[in-house]
Amino acid sequence: QKKSFNSLLPEIQEVIKAVMEKDCISSCQADELGILWQYRHYLYDYSNLLPWILQGQINWDFSHLSEIYDLLGLWKKLDPMQSLELLLPQYSDTHVREFACRCLQDMPTDELIDFLPQLIQALKFESYHGSALAKLLLEQACKSIRFAHQLFWLLKGAAQDQGYKRRYELMFVALVSVAGDALYQEFKKQEEMVKCLTQTSERVQVAKDKDNTLKRELQTVYELFHDKGDVLMPYNPGISVCGLDLKSCSYFTSNAVPLKLVFKNSKEHADPVYSMFKVGDDLRQDMLTLQMIRIMDRLWLKQGLDLKMITFSCLATGPKKGMVEIVTESDTLRKIQVSSGVTGSFKDRPIKEWLQKHNPTELEYQKAVENFTRSCAGYCVATYVLGICDRHNDNIMLKQSGHMFHIDFNKFLGDAQMFGNIKRDRVPFVLTSDMAYVINNGEKQNNNFQEFVDMCCQAFNILRKNTNLFLNLFALLSKSGIPGIHKDAARYIQRVLLPGQTSVQASAIFTRYSDIVYTFFHPLLRDEQEAQKENLGIQKFRESQVQLVPQGSPFGQVKLSLEYKKSTLMIMVMHAKDLPGGSTLPSPYVKIYLLPDPDKQTKRKTKIVKDSTHPTYNEVIEYKMSDNDMRMKTLQVSVWDHDRLGENNLIGAVYIKLRNINLTGDNVQWYNLDRIQVTDASMLA
Repeated sequence: QKKSFNSLLPEIQEVIKAVMEKDCISSCQADELGILWQYRHYLYDYSNLLPWILQGQINWDFSHLSEIYDLLGLWKKLDPMQSLELLLPQYSDTHVREFACRCLQDMPTDELIDFLPQLIQALKFESYHGSALAKLLLEQACKSIRFAHQLFWLLKGAAQDQGYKRRYELMFVALVSVAGDALYQEFKKQEEMVKCLTQTSERVQVAKDKDNTLKRELQTVYELFHDKGDVLMPYNPGISVCGLDLKSCSYFTSNAVPLKLVFKNSKEHADPVYSMFKVGDDLRQDMLTLQMIRIMDRLWLKQGLDLKMITFSCLATGPKKGMVEIVTESDTLRKIQVSSGVTGSFKDRPIKEWLQKHNPTELEYQKAVENFTRSCAGYCVATYVLGICDRHNDNIMLKQSGHMFHIDFNKFLGDAQMFGNIKRDRVPFVLTSDMAYVINNGEKQNNNFQEFVDMCCQAFNILRKNTNLFLNLFALLSKSGIPGIHKDAARYIQRVLLPGQTSVQASAIFTRYSDIVYTFFHPLLRDEQEAQKENLGIQKFRESQVQLVPQGSPFGQVKLSLEYKKSTLMIMVMHAKDLPGGSTLPSPYVKIYLLPDPDKQTKRKTKIVKDSTHPTYNEVIEYKMSDNDMRMKTLQVSVWDHDRLGENNLIGAVYIKLRNINLTGDNVQWYNLDRIQVTDASMLA
């Protein structure tokens, strides 16, 4: 019988709420799990607690199974992405796994395909070949050719695991049976094409005369199309090709000597299809990384955050071989930088000039800058969370439309290359001065970069809200054999997503980790100081004075995030903008008081940002106090210009009566600064 959660004793409610805040790989005490099982009938409105509740049932013998199955019958369906947790090996009961599959049926096939690598690995944890999960995969394959193609190639790869070869072979036979003869014949053509390309690649690798060897060996592929007709691309069955443009095919000069293939599109007047075929590298890491980035982008889009992400198709067609889609109208950053001369890599203008060249009108260029800024933010967050290493200007690419994207993901989860005892990758992600030059539109500092930082923090916090999804996805791959995936992979993801931190705290930590404001952006500001030193004729005010100036004076703005949670007032000082300059640029810092405060016990300061009218701080200041005390306070936020040799000077201030603001959620707002400093609390009544 369902009962109300609010009827539980307060101390029991607190225990349960504490468990709700834990992620799925954190540990719970035995007494906590016992409470969840004991009071399970009070928790039907909290469906996400089901995995914890099931762990709280110690006895899974026959006499207790009826209680568990009754619970599953009454429990409402989980969100499909959360139900992935019930496919982990610790949930071995058939009925529990059937419940998970019923939840997954609510996910559209086009979304479910994003989780197919993990679902195929989850087959290893089933008790029987004919499991509910196996049936689900076959049913989805009947609904979607794209799903069937992906399932076909992933099953071929999974069957390399000798311990589970029999199960995957049975799934393979079942897929061919339900797919029908026409699709089976298509699979055979793709396999034959891959076999020919593998042979060609291997011979080109060892040949001295690679050019002639390539032309000779590709004749086999050319003849395949002549004999078999059109072939669907293995990595994307939505693309049909009818031949090879032999004159345009070539090879890359990297160690594996990948083939650059130009296929003729079956659609008349359609563009050719550019692909790379590689033998010698394990592409499963690249597949996994691109899968995670696609899932991240889907989560961002669901929250209304469009970061203009570009990914490309990648498919491992066998052990250490596979095909990769080539993104057209794009170049590596190295090529773009070198186009500006030998020292192009050390200049700030090459990326901007390259984008202007390919986007000649102002409207086109501004759109390209927006694409660049947003995609740069997305890849900064994605590469940080996934611990992508070995980032340099040869594996970061840029489309003519401004979209930036990364390639070559053979180092991830923090597996940095080492030079002796020194890590080659010493920053969490790559953001160079020439990237900042584009984001900030080059000539003068403005709030573009602050918006970029805010997008990074927003994207990061969206991923944090979906921590369990990523932990489950990596946990399901623990026995996949993918290089770099080990039992602690999920722990790495858990650690970088900052468990236990609020969104405000996580934003501050993320900004501090990346050091994006100082390490990469601030050197650019120093180069541009001379162009910005305009004397605005603003008289500076001493910190010891009380000044009153009419509102509306142009003293800039400050962006704050205010939240009250668990008897703590959290104030994040995010940015300031449009601060007045003078004969020299200000070096601003922010000072905070909670008034009235005659003894100045609540005084707090941020760091000093040198020579900037648009500083970014993202620093969190916390005050422990009751709700009643907090609502009696007025928040004083003042911005000061630091003077190393004399007294600091007031730039502007704002006063916020906390009783007038709803602080139950994250309250983010820009506040106008005025030339006013109040030291008498009676003036704030």
